[in-house]
Amino acid sequence: MRKFRLLAASAALVLPLASAFAESATPEGAKSIEQDYAAFLTQAVIDTGIVTVAPDNDGYLVTWDLQKAADLGGLEGAVKIDSMSYRLVPGPAGAWTLRGDHLPQISFDVPTPNGQTTGAFDFHGVGVDGVYDPMAREFLRSRLGIEAMEGAFKVGDAGRQSRVKIAEEGLVVEARAIPSADDDGVDLAIAEALKSMRETASAPSGEGEDDAQMNYGVSGTVAGATFTGLRASEIAALWRSFAAHLDADQRPPAIRERLLAALPFWNQLRAHAEISDVSVETPQGGARMKTLQESLDLTGLTRKGAAEIALAIQDMTLKSDLLPPWSGELWPATLSLDVIATGEGWDKAARLAIDDPDFLADGALSADTQDKIGEVLTSGEPKLVLKPGHLKIPTIDLAFEGEAHIEGAQPAGRLKISADSLDKTIALLQEMAKDDASLTPAILGVTLLKGLATTNAEGRLVWDIVATADGDLTVNGAPLPRGQ
Repeated sequence: MRKFRLLAASAALVLPLASAFAESATPEGAKSIEQDYAAFLTQAVIDTGIVTVAPDNDGYLVTWDLQKAADLGGLEGAVKIDSMSYRLVPGPAGAWTLRGDHLPQISFDVPTPNGQTTGAFDFHGVGVDGVYDPMAREFLRSRLGIEAMEGAFKVGDAGRQSRVKIAEEGLVVEARAIPSADDDGVDLAIAEALKSMRETASAPSGEGEDDAQMNYGVSGTVAGATFTGLRASEIAALWRSFAAHLDADQRPPAIRERLLAALPFWNQLRAHAEISDVSVETPQGGARMKTLQESLDLTGLTRKGAAEIALAIQDMTLKSDLLPPWSGELWPATLSLDVIATGEGWDKAARLAIDDPDFLADGALSADTQDKIGEVLTSGEPKLVLKPGHLKIPTIDLAFEGEAHIEGAQPAGRLKISADSLDKTIALLQEMAKDDASLTPAILGVTLLKGLATTNAEGRLVWDIVATADGDLTVNGAPLPRGQ
């Protein structure tokens, strides 16, 4: 059963657990749950009545008086916010369920140096569900659903007033957790989907003119993240230590040991997001994008570390009466870009930072520690890889890939670029130069690049650029003079 005790502690990172769940609903059990919240959110949230727990038939009713939190935060009279509550119901063998159907309405009226900001946000069709079962492999599941969110606020500034309206539909957020394969931490997955989002902003124009208006819209988004080997139990213990000493003049005791115990924080983090049909409209023009995709793949502070960032844009267009006529040759634009950084010694660098008294005191690294970390990372064979990518606009179809690394103390690398043609690019630059003579050297530069290229079997121009640690640079095998 050791594994399940570990999972119980790990789940506390997501929602405080209570030993009282093993018993029927009683005042003593409610007090025990309150202390679980206090351990994560400081005793003050209980003492001030921000969080209260009461027996409720077969479960416990947890209530958050968020108005008290706002008042204690110095926002008394400026922010009004409903209370929020949900039920926790104990089950067999330490299991529990959470149910709620309300998120608080928020309104505010805040003075600014030259006016007033007022507004409100409201939520409709809310459903909150959570299940924790230490005997199940998927020991934690939660879901938040919101049918609609509406918000509006006004910003007054020296007699001028701007307005913003926001509307979202169909938001769903889900989370699930299982034990890691090595039984050292948990694997946590989070997924989010949004059906649509619309935002309208208006601001005063010149005297006697109608307000300028901007509309922003998204037809849908999906996003997600997975943590593998998340040291949830250790991170929760670290957070509880901070929460218990927020009002202390000194840092929490054994903070160094707790930080070291939590390393590498996680083994792998993978996150992605995709936004569909993005549109921005203004009186001067607008922009559209069919899809925008982003992804992140990041190891924890492990011996061999890696970080990968990718971006993909499909069919982006930009139109405006303020743009010159030749700008139409730049759209639609499609881009894919994927970069990976790898190296060794990430764990050593983290330990050097944790061992720095300055870092533990105020989060800043001393110059000596920065130098040591730099030496560790430089000697860890750092490498940067540009995976095959693509940029396509009406005037050029460009492909690229490459890599860079450290040889000794010097950088070296290779970059390979290919293009369908440079004729349209040169023609575009010539058209642009009619309005800006400073672009004439760019035309000469692109013409020179065309002369350095070779042609592959597909008829594309190719530049294979190699830089050595000795400072030599070649293009398609031909050396370039140093300093060129």
